Amino acid sequence: MIDNSLIIFFNTYGAFLVVFFALFYLATVGGSRLVNFLAAMAATVFFTSLIKELFLLPRPFFLNGNFPSAGLNSFSGFPSLHTSISFSASTFVFFANRKFGIISFLVSLIFGIGRIYSYVHYPIDILIGAFLGIFVALFFENIRFIKRA
Repeated sequence: MIDNSLIIFFNTYGAFLVVFFALFYLATVGGSRLVNFLAAMAATVFFTSLIKELFLLPRPFFLNGNFPSAGLNSFSGFPSLHTSISFSASTFVFFANRKFGIISFLVSLIFGIGRIYSYVHYPIDILIGAFLGIFVALFFENIRFIKRA
């Protein structure tokens, strides 16, 4: 069990920090990518939640009796919503700026590993969440809601 409150904070809210960083960064660089980003975030939440409802797989702490050290632990664990939204956001940052995108992917990966370590997800939950987030972001990165300059 994790007793460090800073680690628990990042396990619970880390994905949202990545999304807020991406939102801030994409808003400052301008362009229509922000509209696509917001649509991708909504679609990522929708599809991840849909898959969670279809599979309803228990989280690790339900089976091994450990108390979870992160938030959103009462829902199905597969796939990881935290991971899918952080990887989706990281993909958009990557297309806007490769250097910041790589950093964002690494931070998202660290948060995903933390979700495993805190008994909230299995590795497959993180892996599928990451692929789902990247896939949705790639789809929305290639759609033009507003013509880019």
